Amino acid sequence: MRAALLVVALAAAGVFAWRWSQPAPTPPAGERVPPVPPHEGRVSAVLPGPVVVSGDVTGRLVRWGAGAPTTFVGHDGAIRRLLPTADGFASVGADGSVARWGRDGALLGRLRLTDEPLNDAVLLDADALVASARGTVARLGPDGPRWKARGAHARTAFTVAAGPGVVWSGGADEKVLQTDPATGALGPSWSPGLGWIVAVFPEGDAALVVGQRGLARVGPGGVEVRARFPAPVTCAARDGERVAVGGEAGRVTLLTPAGEALTGFDTGDTVLALAFDGPRLLTGGGADGRVRIWQVKDGAPLGTLPQAPAKEDAP
Repeated sequence: MRAALLVVALAAAGVFAWRWSQPAPTPPAGERVPPVPPHEGRVSAVLPGPVVVSGDVTGRLVRWGAGAPTTFVGHDGAIRRLLPTADGFASVGADGSVARWGRDGALLGRLRLTDEPLNDAVLLDADALVASARGTVARLGPDGPRWKARGAHARTAFTVAAGPGVVWSGGADEKVLQTDPATGALGPSWSPGLGWIVAVFPEGDAALVVGQRGLARVGPGGVEVRARFPAPVTCAARDGERVAVGGEAGRVTLLTPAGEALTGFDTGDTVLALAFDGPRLLTGGGADGRVRIWQVKDGAPLGTLPQAPAKEDAP
């Protein structure tokens, strides 16, 4: 009886190991994904440019061209981040994959971290450095993970960035840590005391860190808190000497890397994603399924995608 149970257990383990090594089915490279209606929920990622691209919490991607927008399914789960590439763009999904898309929306390829929902990624040559909901930081290649730093963060890893010869990551454990991009070996870590880490922007051997409650610089010299936020932030973007932060309260604030406030404005909607479009424009995604564009210098609204319906004149 024991021998029979042992055989069954070994067979089940073999099937589990085989399934763990197999990627989930995805459309073949070059195949167009069937179109679906535009955003119907929260816009969780934006990528500005001549053609704006946005993603939402249902896994839909929208290309806002000169004509009618093109909408297609990008992931089986929320879109966490959109990244520019030489031949189009890449999307990071909660289904555990990073997908590359052509300028016309054709799927060019997909890298996958099996069974771990992703929160962020950065492209590195043909690879992707990813941060997962289970605290893992990993490097994905075309043939699978090159390494996995499991438990790099005690809780969810929210953000990842690449500096010169180092990977930076931040998480819900309120820590920022370094990882070797070649091996995944863990390096130094810092606790700036700013709540969950929302974004990390490398600065040589140091990094500028945006947490829920403030802005800090971490590195060999330790932690230097540069600003405190009056309300928690959920997203951030950087363009040279400006950092933009936004949150559930619907306010966008621009600061210098030193923490000096430049300007701020209320958007009228929860801000879930931000991205600079050159020195003059800022693009954001909101909870109402729309993408908004503002002027950086004063927050003046310049457009909405799709265009908000005109209000009827009062009788």
